[in-house]
Amino acid sequence: MKDLLNRAEALQEEMTAWRRAFHQQPELTHQEAGTHRMIREFLKEMGIPFVTAGDTITVAEIKGEKPGKAAAIRADTDALPVMEETGAGYTSQVPGVMHACGHDMHMAIGLGAARLLWDMRGRLSGRALVIFQPAEEGGHGASRVVETGLADGVDAFFALHVWPQLQTGKYQLSPGAVCAAADKLIIEVKGRGGHGAYPELCHSALWAAADIAMQLMALVPKSPADRPLHVMSMGQLHTGSNWNVIPGEARLEGSLRTLDAQLREKLLGKIQELMEKTAQKHGCTAAFQVDAVCGIVYNDKALTLQAKPALAAALGEAAADAQQTALIGDDFSDYRAIGPCCYAHLGVKRPEQPEVFPLHHPRFDPDEAAMPVGVAGLCASVLAALEN
Repeated sequence: MKDLLNRAEALQEEMTAWRRAFHQQPELTHQEAGTHRMIREFLKEMGIPFVTAGDTITVAEIKGEKPGKAAAIRADTDALPVMEETGAGYTSQVPGVMHACGHDMHMAIGLGAARLLWDMRGRLSGRALVIFQPAEEGGHGASRVVETGLADGVDAFFALHVWPQLQTGKYQLSPGAVCAAADKLIIEVKGRGGHGAYPELCHSALWAAADIAMQLMALVPKSPADRPLHVMSMGQLHTGSNWNVIPGEARLEGSLRTLDAQLREKLLGKIQELMEKTAQKHGCTAAFQVDAVCGIVYNDKALTLQAKPALAAALGEAAADAQQTALIGDDFSDYRAIGPCCYAHLGVKRPEQPEVFPLHHPRFDPDEAAMPVGVAGLCASVLAALEN
């Protein structure tokens, strides 16, 4: 295990080139065919075997010389509809699309891990997979991979997410709930539209929707310390057709994120009750839809404790011993239908960086120096799973 980091550091130049190639040609959810063509070409150049399902699922498969268990690494591949503002020399060449969530780095790390495991295949028992998964950003990509059967028989799944609030090179892993269940909330409001000169003859869906959004804010305490297990945000309000027409329909969209399953059910009930009462107050009706984007990511306790010594041996002080919880969602949770999961946070905050730009920010630019730690951490976890 101790030489893993040195081996990973030797791949820094290649991983940087891979990451920047992905960054310059980002593709949105369910549109990642070009990205997967690049992944497949890189794997071919390294001589690493892989299997595919359609244009957007690619799984590198490294078979050891001895039979044994199977362990997999997940790397997600989709980008976001964000206009980049980093000013980097490798900025996105696709207007309005950006790898603002670090999936470009996840893919480069995944390729690096595949290369390292391929070079070590003579000492492997069993199989190591690297799953390049599409549509993580709300597109149920993990469930698509599960449905293909390409992950069947895997005994342990590992993944990481770059983390801009954590110092570069720190690798954080802890048991229990580490990422929130994410629900897309859709509220359809119907009222009675009409002329802007006669509001008394109308029931404005705009006013009702705006009031619902304001009322929902009461369910979310302002301080993060007072809402450690949930957060809710409204992201879109669509209504109206002209400046002098009172709209009779409106649509609100937002997200609810929870780290506790019972709390999730309780809050969904409160949202529906509050929404209906507020709409009625304005003479309108409201319908509520919930798209369960992903479940809670639980780090299996036994798998986490098994990985800890391997991480300490491979990473030394870089292995951060701290509790990790995040209210981001990740459909990595879907792989629990097959086997236990382990999900880490990789620090990518530059030492000289005065301001932290969060995930999904147009100026998010993770520190590429963290990639070898990510590769070594994932490979150490896979080797521990295969050897135990």
